[in-house]
Amino acid sequence: MALVSVKDISKRFGSEPLFSDFSFSIDEGAGIGLIGPNGAGKSTLLKILVGLEEVDDGTLSRKRGLKTLWIDQDSTVPENITAREFLFKHAVASGLAPDEATGLIASALGKSHILDPEVLASSLSGGQKKRLHLSRMFLERPDLVFLDEPTNHLDLEGIIWLEGILKESSFAWVLISHDRYFLDRTAKTIVELSGVFPGYFFQTNGGYSTHIEKRGLWIEAQKSESQSLANKVRRENEWLLKGPKARTTKQQARIDEAMRLQADLSELKSRLNRTQQSDIEFSASGRKTKKLVELIDLKVSRGDRTLINSMSYTISARSRTGIIGKNGSGKSSLLKTISRELAPSGGEIKYAQDLSVVYFDQHREALDPTWTLKRALGDGGDAVIFQGRSLHIVSWARRFQFDNDQLDTPVAQLSGGERARLLVARLMLKSADVLILDEPTNDLDIDTLEVLEASLLEFPGAIIMVSHDRHLLTKVCTHFLGIDGQGGFTAVASYEQWEKEVFKGRGGTREVAPTSGKGERKQKKLSFKEQFELEEAEGLIAKTEERILILERRLEQSSGNGNASETASLYAELTTERNVLERTYMRWADLEEKKANLDA
Repeated sequence: MALVSVKDISKRFGSEPLFSDFSFSIDEGAGIGLIGPNGAGKSTLLKILVGLEEVDDGTLSRKRGLKTLWIDQDSTVPENITAREFLFKHAVASGLAPDEATGLIASALGKSHILDPEVLASSLSGGQKKRLHLSRMFLERPDLVFLDEPTNHLDLEGIIWLEGILKESSFAWVLISHDRYFLDRTAKTIVELSGVFPGYFFQTNGGYSTHIEKRGLWIEAQKSESQSLANKVRRENEWLLKGPKARTTKQQARIDEAMRLQADLSELKSRLNRTQQSDIEFSASGRKTKKLVELIDLKVSRGDRTLINSMSYTISARSRTGIIGKNGSGKSSLLKTISRELAPSGGEIKYAQDLSVVYFDQHREALDPTWTLKRALGDGGDAVIFQGRSLHIVSWARRFQFDNDQLDTPVAQLSGGERARLLVARLMLKSADVLILDEPTNDLDIDTLEVLEASLLEFPGAIIMVSHDRHLLTKVCTHFLGIDGQGGFTAVASYEQWEKEVFKGRGGTREVAPTSGKGERKQKKLSFKEQFELEEAEGLIAKTEERILILERRLEQSSGNGNASETASLYAELTTERNVLERTYMRWADLEEKKANLDA
């Protein structure tokens, strides 16, 4: 049953449409991720669904008695109020009886890992404040939850905790997120807002990776259609250019059709041009030295607390090291120590001669809010020097999606995403042997994130990075260091390995398992979940193979009919099913092998 339905809704920002003739429904059990470039209208659409903004056209209907919960990006809390009082206030406002609210608050706080109900809410860390806001999901018993960037301020443990909640939730939810890994693990439907698409939106079933596959196929089909349409327009233009005598027997309808084709081609080309992204390319010094930085028994402290103790590690050219750990474990302190902003508490750091280290600061401290955009982009001049070439400031600004009329805008008036792009633009002008990146993805939209990824992969120097963006870490980094904030650290092969070692499943709780006298885990048989997976695997494989066979036949028929749009859609479905089949076979083989080893 639909909880919320929207039909042919449209919304404009000034003279520009954000979306038009947009129709979809939020059903019971839905999990919808909203994505798109900054400024595409994601927050506006979410507020329309919540009821905080009105549509320009179209209709929106809600199920009678629907109970919704809206949690925005803001994680601030009032001063002089405890965690219990904060939740009690919201619970009663939502309609819960005071006695009922009191009984549920302790449970909600416990599920959020905030164990002291009387702690001052303002004294909590940013991540704990976000958990406090999110704990209202346990307390207010909503049918539908709306979340705007819910992973902001959460560390990796908190993000995994939230993933578990959303995957097991009894309520439906709609959220905005730039965290592609998070969307892949949680979303059942992706809605992308962008001027690339007719109506400014594109909707697919499945997680983020499936959406990207289908979007890519759709764009390729549109490019093919554009080429075909261009050929038709060329032929009609040749006919139109012939003299009136040649057209005397032609119907006016053909002239009208030629005009329509030209308009369609212009509109299609305009949309495809919007697929262009920021042009990010970092400058490197070209240094040939292999060993760039060497950490020898390094110690990093904050006050009396030792964050890292006796770390020895070598950073070489083209190495990509991801630093992972909880908030407050010392990740940023380690980066600042390597970049020479903080002095080591002990040990030694050796640098290659004349080493150029460039540091990207997550707090954007390098940006003076009183500067104009022009001053911040190129120190106020009319040109910048990039990789030995002089580029006009207007061209440089366009590379980062800034318009000419924005150059006199103060930095203080830029959005978070615009400031992030600005800082990347300044970073690109510096020649580096080592790039040290502290949360480089904050406030960047997904399109810019993908370009940043590709640029980092091509950078010939070394990279050391802290990021909550697990997709970026997995794609870029070749080495990982996990730190626990108590002096300990460990090298792991991948982010997934670190997650498995630190967390049990996806709930974000510490893994505690029975051990033998030698400290090794014991497992005498498959878990209930694993046994169920094994029993279901063969049936799932058979059903998937049947669906693949049907799709292959339909694809063959569609290709023969010349329907490019239907062919692209069928190919995307076929690719998804083949991936499901491959994963199921791999999981089935793993479980069979594990069962055989346990039985031995």
